[in-house]
Amino acid sequence: MFLLPSSTSTILFDKNFALDVENYTVSIEELSHDENFLEKYTTWPLELFSQHDYLYGNPHALLSDLINSERYEKRNDFAVVIQPFMTHNKLSYKHNNKIDFSYFAPACFHLSDKGHSLAAISLWNNLFEPVGGKTRTWHIGKPLKYHTKEYPYIFTSKNSAKALDELKSRTLMRTTDCATKIIRNTSTSDHNPTSHYHRKHKKVDSDLSHTK
Repeated sequence: MFLLPSSTSTILFDKNFALDVENYTVSIEELSHDENFLEKYTTWPLELFSQHDYLYGNPHALLSDLINSERYEKRNDFAVVIQPFMTHNKLSYKHNNKIDFSYFAPACFHLSDKGHSLAAISLWNNLFEPVGGKTRTWHIGKPLKYHTKEYPYIFTSKNSAKALDELKSRTLMRTTDCATKIIRNTSTSDHNPTSHYHRKHKKVDSDLSHTK
């Protein structure tokens, strides 16, 4: 088992990561003696960093392409997964429509304690979301997620298929329910005599205002 956080929120970890500190420590010690493993899997290729697009363009896209190339999916005890909780992040606003700077340090560049706390929660929750269905913004106001009895591990591309299908099914059901409620409410409004009365008189008032 091996974890490597980076500025791009890329995490390297075991396919079936168990929340067991003792086993985690043993696994790290075992990997530290496997020079070939470390050399092969923890050193990004130099050709990536020397590319013009990486230096002057979109390094995150190139990094995603590298990870999605399945280069790091050849072992059952190792995987590379991007945790995209800041991919589509936007500034948080207060009720008065002003930016909430409480998430930032006084310099307005680094995160404050509040911002770091939210980022940590978002990263943690990303770990327990299937690949392809991970939240791409901060988890503001969301509780911590944990592994379940059915999925007692952190998700990687190799073990996410079933959970992702279930997530898509739940999302489709919620979307269908919302659409049904909107249609039902619209239909009820159209058949409401009082509603017709008010709309009719509103139109008459509007017509009169134009004739004055």
